[in-house]
Amino acid sequence: MRGRFIREERGSAAVEFALVIGFVAMTVLSIISGSMLFYTYANLNMAVENTARWAAIRATVDKVDPSSGAVQAQGDAFYAGLSDTPAFMLATCGAGSGKQVSATANFSLVTGFTPVTIPISATSCYPLG
Repeated sequence: MRGRFIREERGSAAVEFALVIGFVAMTVLSIISGSMLFYTYANLNMAVENTARWAAIRATVDKVDPSSGAVQAQGDAFYAGLSDTPAFMLATCGAGSGKQVSATANFSLVTGFTPVTIPISATSCYPLG
Protein backbone atom coordinates (compact mmCIF):
# COMPACT_ATOMS: atom_id res chain seq x y z
CA MET A 1 0.00 0.00 0.00
CA ARG A 2 2.75 2.43 0.95
CA GLY A 3 4.81 1.70 -2.20
CA ARG A 4 1.86 2.47 -4.43
CA PHE A 5 1.36 5.88 -2.72
CA ILE A 6 5.01 6.86 -3.30
CA ARG A 7 4.88 5.92 -6.99
CA GLU A 8 1.63 7.86 -7.56
CA GLU A 9 2.24 10.97 -9.71
CA ARG A 10 -1.25 12.43 -10.04
CA GLY A 11 -1.43 15.97 -8.64
CA SER A 12 2.32 16.56 -8.77
CA ALA A 13 1.90 19.39 -11.31
CA ALA A 14 -0.49 21.18 -8.95
CA VAL A 15 1.98 20.88 -6.08
CA GLU A 16 4.85 22.17 -8.22
CA PHE A 17 2.68 25.07 -9.44
CA ALA A 18 1.78 25.98 -5.85
CA LEU A 19 5.45 26.00 -4.86
CA VAL A 20 6.57 28.16 -7.80
CA ILE A 21 3.71 30.67 -8.27
CA GLY A 22 4.65 32.74 -5.20
CA PHE A 23 8.19 33.33 -6.41
CA VAL A 24 7.03 34.13 -9.94
CA ALA A 25 4.43 36.61 -8.68
CA MET A 26 6.94 38.37 -6.41
CA THR A 27 9.45 38.59 -9.28
CA VAL A 28 6.90 40.11 -11.66
CA LEU A 29 5.70 42.62 -9.03
CA SER A 30 9.30 43.57 -8.21
CA ILE A 31 10.06 44.20 -11.89
CA ILE A 32 6.95 46.38 -12.22
CA SER A 33 7.74 48.36 -9.04
CA GLY A 34 11.36 48.82 -10.09
CA SER A 35 10.26 50.06 -13.49
CA MET A 36 7.94 52.59 -11.87
CA LEU A 37 10.83 53.79 -9.68
CA PHE A 38 13.09 54.31 -12.70
CA TYR A 39 10.28 56.10 -14.56
CA THR A 40 9.75 58.45 -11.61
CA TYR A 41 13.48 59.14 -11.29
CA ALA A 42 13.82 59.91 -15.01
CA ASN A 43 10.76 62.14 -14.88
CA LEU A 44 12.17 64.02 -11.87
CA ASN A 45 15.42 64.62 -13.76
CA MET A 46 13.50 65.94 -16.77
CA ALA A 47 11.43 68.27 -14.59
CA VAL A 48 14.53 69.62 -12.83
CA GLU A 49 16.33 70.25 -16.14
CA ASN A 50 13.32 72.06 -17.63
CA THR A 51 12.78 74.11 -14.46
CA ALA A 52 16.46 75.15 -14.38
CA ARG A 53 16.23 76.22 -18.01
CA TRP A 54 13.04 78.14 -17.28
CA ALA A 55 14.64 79.89 -14.27
CA ALA A 56 17.72 80.88 -16.32
CA ILE A 57 15.53 82.30 -19.08
CA ARG A 58 13.42 84.22 -16.54
CA ALA A 59 16.57 85.60 -14.88
CA THR A 60 17.97 86.67 -18.27
CA VAL A 61 14.77 88.17 -19.69
CA ASP A 62 13.24 89.66 -16.53
CA LYS A 63 16.60 90.47 -14.86
CA VAL A 64 15.30 89.08 -11.56
CA ASP A 65 15.35 85.64 -9.93
CA PRO A 66 12.01 83.84 -9.91
CA SER A 67 10.43 83.42 -6.48
CA SER A 68 10.55 80.06 -4.73
CA GLY A 69 6.78 79.72 -5.20
CA ALA A 70 7.12 80.29 -8.94
CA VAL A 71 9.93 77.73 -9.15
CA GLN A 72 7.81 75.20 -7.24
CA ALA A 73 4.80 75.84 -9.46
CA GLN A 74 6.86 75.54 -12.64
CA GLY A 75 8.52 72.33 -11.39
CA ASP A 76 5.12 70.87 -10.54
CA ALA A 77 3.91 71.72 -14.05
CA PHE A 78 6.83 69.82 -15.61
CA TYR A 79 6.71 66.84 -13.22
CA ALA A 80 4.51 63.84 -14.05
CA GLY A 81 6.10 61.10 -11.94
CA LEU A 82 4.44 58.61 -9.63
CA SER A 83 5.72 59.87 -6.26
CA ASP A 84 4.44 62.65 -4.03
CA THR A 85 4.92 66.21 -5.23
CA PRO A 86 8.66 66.91 -5.08
CA ALA A 87 10.13 70.00 -3.43
CA PHE A 88 11.94 72.22 -5.97
CA MET A 89 14.65 74.65 -4.79
CA LEU A 90 16.48 77.36 -6.75
CA ALA A 91 20.14 78.32 -6.23
CA THR A 92 23.03 79.84 -8.17
CA CYS A 93 25.51 77.42 -9.70
CA GLY A 94 29.15 77.99 -10.51
CA ALA A 95 30.44 81.52 -9.98
CA GLY A 96 27.03 83.08 -10.51
CA SER A 97 26.97 81.88 -14.08
CA GLY A 98 23.73 79.94 -14.02
CA LYS A 99 20.63 78.76 -12.21
CA GLN A 100 20.62 75.49 -10.33
CA VAL A 101 17.41 73.69 -9.46
CA SER A 102 17.29 70.75 -7.07
CA ALA A 103 14.34 68.54 -6.25
CA THR A 104 13.70 65.80 -3.72
CA ALA A 105 10.80 63.37 -3.48
CA ASN A 106 9.90 60.12 -1.76
CA PHE A 107 8.90 57.05 -3.77
CA SER A 108 6.92 54.31 -2.05
CA LEU A 109 8.15 50.96 -3.39
CA VAL A 110 5.67 48.11 -2.89
CA THR A 111 7.53 44.93 -2.02
CA GLY A 112 4.57 42.71 -1.25
CA PHE A 113 5.21 42.71 2.49
CA THR A 114 5.66 46.32 3.58
CA PRO A 115 6.06 49.51 1.55
CA VAL A 116 9.60 50.86 1.43
CA THR A 117 10.12 54.60 1.06
CA ILE A 118 13.01 55.49 -1.23
CA PRO A 119 14.19 59.12 -1.33
CA ILE A 120 15.06 60.33 -4.83
CA SER A 121 16.68 63.62 -5.78
CA ALA A 122 17.93 65.42 -8.88
CA THR A 123 19.96 68.56 -9.55
CA SER A 124 20.52 70.53 -12.74
CA CYS A 125 22.41 73.72 -13.59
CA TYR A 126 21.57 75.83 -16.65
CA PRO A 127 23.87 78.68 -17.72
CA LEU A 128 22.60 82.19 -18.06
CA GLY A 129 22.21 83.34 -21.66
